[in-house]
Order: sequence, then structure tokens, then C-alpha cells
Amino acid sequence: YLYFLITKLFHILVQGEWTVTYSATQICALKGSTVEINCIYRYPFWVKDQDNEVEQTFWFAKLQNNEPVDLRTDSEYSGRVQYDCGQNDCTLRITDLRESDSAEYKFRFTTNQPGGKYTGSPGVTLSVTGSVSEVNLASLEVRVKRQSSCLVHKCSESELTCHSSCPLPRPLSYVWYRNGHITTQESQSFKGYFYSKDVISCAVKNHEDSLSPSVYAPTVVSLTVSLSGVIMEGRSITLTCSSDANPAAKYRWYKEDQILVLKGPHLEDQILFQGAEGVYHFSSIRSEDGGIYHCRSKNQFGQKTSPALLLDKVCHHDCVHQNIWSLRKKSFTQQHQPGERPEVRNNNIRPPNQRNRSNVFSVESSIIDLRPNQHLLLILSHKIKQNN
Repeated sequence: YLYFLITKLFHILVQGEWTVTYSATQICALKGSTVEINCIYRYPFWVKDQDNEVEQTFWFAKLQNNEPVDLRTDSEYSGRVQYDCGQNDCTLRITDLRESDSAEYKFRFTTNQPGGKYTGSPGVTLSVTGSVSEVNLASLEVRVKRQSSCLVHKCSESELTCHSSCPLPRPLSYVWYRNGHITTQESQSFKGYFYSKDVISCAVKNHEDSLSPSVYAPTVVSLTVSLSGVIMEGRSITLTCSSDANPAAKYRWYKEDQILVLKGPHLEDQILFQGAEGVYHFSSIRSEDGGIYHCRSKNQFGQKTSPALLLDKVCHHDCVHQNIWSLRKKSFTQQHQPGERPEVRNNNIRPPNQRNRSNVFSVESSIIDLRPNQHLLLILSHKIKQNN
């Protein structure tokens, strides 16, 4: 391992890589303001056993005869451009911005070795507008910068930022909304304690009509069961968990309060924790799949658990070994915690006519959607022995 690190370090410092890294790829600025564009550059210390030393650094936005034009020599930027360059970094400062300054800016450096020229491409796109209202404020969004759990209450201690895909000029004042009410925060960051019922959004001051989308914890979590008619044992069935949340929630599945994991011959155990849509699929449903299922929806602002789903095995009268899965909505006699098997009332399952050889419990609807405070009972039923 140490040999690998030494070899890698030698490659970077001696054989080297030529790179330019910009602090941003897009910048928005106002007419008449000042903007700074920063970069860090790297190059090999030696080239063909010769010292490789930087001789020139500059920024450009135009080409003349296929050669970059140093901004300091461009008459359109006369008296408005400054460079602040160190050993491996350089900052471009343009004052008294004009709308004509909107362009892609690139950094270039040359060394004392033949072919020792490098340009950072793509560069930084600068957009200069006459007012803040012309900036694309529709790109505003609330992001979590830092977050930690509260010690006592069910909340999080967070620092949020009002982010724009095109960085806005500074200084600017912001408006933060919490549950529809304006807060006292006016900076780009909002620090505080946030609870799962909070709804947060932001805007640039005096441009409140361009409000960011609200962020909030999962609110309504529902379970959907996809079923095509009566499902025989061995057929497939899919449970889907969805919720209203922003940013989009991730989902975790539980059976009898135990986290479900994926198992396979070529996989390590993986927790079933999906992205924007949580799906749990029975490729071949079996008796041992019975139990109480629920899912948990979670994002950076909180979490919420779905209603319980009971997958149970029921047999009435004399049965044969042919199993059939049947679907009915049910209600339970008492409140229960996940993992507790509820009692069922109002089964509404009538013994079938034993003279009818084709009689089985059937499904009236191919899709059943569980809403909050509703429960679903999947019944493993059976064909009835016929009396000859």
C-alpha cells in the first residue's frame, strides 16, 4: 500500500497531470458590479528530466488568429481587469461589469518547456444582467448544508442554504418562509431547529414572486398492491410504497419490524432501501411470505411510516393443497404497533357452495390503494373439496 502511495505521488508530482479546476462553472452577476472567478492549476515538476517552471499565466475570453487574447491587453476590458495569482491558483477580477462581458472565461498557463502550454476547458460561463429580476430565479432551491439530530425533541439542527444553479451576485438579502410565515433570517443561510411538520422555502428579497419549491418531510405514505385477478401460489405480486415529500424520499421495507434485505448467490445482503419509488416484489409467493409488512419513507427533513399490511394464511372447511391468494380490504378491532398481529373482524367470507367445483375466493379489483388509517388483508385461501 505504501508503495502504491509513493508511486501515485511520483506520478502526480514528477510525471504529472496538467489540470485547471474552477470554483464554479456558472456565475450570474449584475451590470455595474464586480465579479471574481477563481481557479487552481497543477502541472508536472519535471518534463524529460528538466525543471518545468511556469512563465506566464492569464485569462482570456476571445481568440485572435487561433491564439488566446490576454484580457489585460483587450481594449474592451481596459482598466477593469485584475489578476491575483499565486503559485498554483489564480483569481480574475472584473469591475464595472457590462452586459457585453457575458462570455466563457478560461485560464491558461505556459511553462519553460517545449509544448508546456495548458488551457482549462471548459471554462466559466459568466452571465451579466441588468437586474436581479432578469436572473433565472426559478432555479432557486433549498439545500441542507449541515445537519445533526436534536438531543431531546424529534427534530434536526440544520443549516439550510438558498441555492441557485447560477450563483447570484453578493451581497443579496433573502427571505425565508417557514410554514407560510416570513422568518427573521435574511442571509443566504438559515440555521435553526427544524421539525418533521415544517415546510421551508426561500426567495431573493424584493423578488418574492420567484419562490423556491418548498422542502418538507414525507407527509402521506401509501401502499399499493398490484394484482392481476386471482393470484395462485407461486405467481408474482408487487407492493409499492410512495409518499409526498421534497426532496424525494427513500424507502425501507419491514416485515414483523425486521428490516428486509435482498439475498442472492452473487450478492452480499443489501437493505431494501430504494430511491424515488419503493418496490418490494414477490417473484413467487409462498406460505412463508405471510406476515405484517410496512414501509418507511425518509428524506433529510423527516420520516413517516406507512399503514400496516397483513399477509395471512386462512383456510375454511376441508382444503386441498392448491393455494390461492385472494384480496380483500379489512378493518382491525384495535390499534396495533408494527409487528403485532391484529385481530380481524367482519371477515365477510362466506363458505362457498361446495357443489360448485369452480368456486374460489375471487378479487373484484385488480388494484387496491391503501390510504392512511386503512388496512389491507391478503388471504391465503384454498379450493374446496367437492362432495361426490
